Amino acid sequence: MAITALHPLRVAGTDTLSKQAVSAPWSAPPPGWVKVNCDCAFSATRKRGTYGAVARDPTSQVIAASSGKMCVASALASEAWAIWKACYLALTEGWKFVIFENDSKSSH
Repeated sequence: MAITALHPLRVAGTDTLSKQAVSAPWSAPPPGWVKVNCDCAFSATRKRGTYGAVARDPTSQVIAASSGKMCVASALASEAWAIWKACYLALTEGWKFVIFENDSKSSH
């Protein structure tokens, strides 16, 4: 099964962030587990971003989701915020066995 992953795309000479859809493989979690995928977008000029998290069960059904805005200082901080919100979603839903996925390529 493939899902559409969203990757940030910066428009040259602007502070505009857009998303480019790319087909990426997605595997369901094992029975009894939940998989939460999260991602974000960040504007360096505005020091603001948005995040989203989607939780799926072993049958690939969406069972919960979360999204919102954030004020952060960097792209790395926005990725961390998105992961934290994914963890918070799992905590508030009471899930004990959770796999988290994020496509961050940040290394600093």
